[in-house]
Formats: sequence, C-alpha cells, structure tokens
Amino acid sequence: MESQLTGNLRFMPLPDLLQWLEANNKSGELVVAGKGFSQSFYFEGGSIIFVSSSKPGQRFGEVLAKGGRLSELEVESALVDSQKRGICFTQYLIEEQHLPREALTENLIRLAELILIETVAHPQCRFNFTEVLPAVLSRGTIRIATGRLIMNSLRKMYEMNRPDEPVPV
Repeated sequence: MESQLTGNLRFMPLPDLLQWLEANNKSGELVVAGKGFSQSFYFEGGSIIFVSSSKPGQRFGEVLAKGGRLSELEVESALVDSQKRGICFTQYLIEEQHLPREALTENLIRLAELILIETVAHPQCRFNFTEVLPAVLSRGTIRIATGRLIMNSLRKMYEMNRPDEPVPV
C-alpha cells in the first residue's frame, strides 16, 4: 500500500520536510505546488536523487545546455535515448561518457538549490509526498546530501537578501 503525506509549507517549512525525509530514509516523490508551477524532489533512502520543475529554465537538461556542458540537441538526443533504454537520464549521460558524474552532480545540486530557494520564498505552497519512486529514477547514480543542500541554499538566500553583511557563523 502506498503511503502519502500532504500538507502546506506554512505548517511544515520545506527545509524541515526535506530533513524529515532524509532522517527517515524515505524513498519517493515530493511534489511542491504553487500558483502555476510544481516542483519535484525525488528521494531514495533519504537522499535526493533528482529534481524537476515545471518552470522554464529549471529543467535539468536546460541547466546542462545553458551551462555549456551539452548543446540543446545533445540534451534532447540523450533524453530520448535514455527513455528508449529505460534508464535514468543521468545514468545514461555517465554510461555514454557525455559528462562525468562529478559534473552532473554539480549541475544537479545547482538546480536543486535554485528550486529550493524559490520554493522557500513561497510558503503558501502545498506539498504531497508519495512513497512511489519511478523505476527509471531508482537506478540513478547521483545522490545529494539533503542537509548540505539545505544549509547551502539557506546561506545563499541570506546572502541574496543581505549582500553587504557577512554571513554569521
């Protein structure tokens, strides 16, 4: 039977929710939805393994293309090929030697930070966590430490709001 947790980020802020999922070694999909957008965090054993967004510019392939890691054509081709083979996009990119794991991890962390920062700024969002992980993602090769992601994102938020003041330690 599928387990589900639903709520509002005003009641349980996103950083707290992410830490709870990590501490309880949860696997599944966390969807955060606001007015006109949705963003997803995919977990396996408490670690974030992928993130996605319905917003233009916040899709992993777009991040790779914008950063000059791959052309848009290469991204599209790799995405189609990975779907045909039934494997995770990131796993495909590593296996086919398009990009090393480190570069993919770095870019996925950058996207996860962007999505987290934006979502924290919209506490009126609703969330839904379902303990169902798409099979294609469960064979992914990237793991993001949730606690470190939260700390780095919150530090960046603080710096964006107070650029002239040093970050307290």
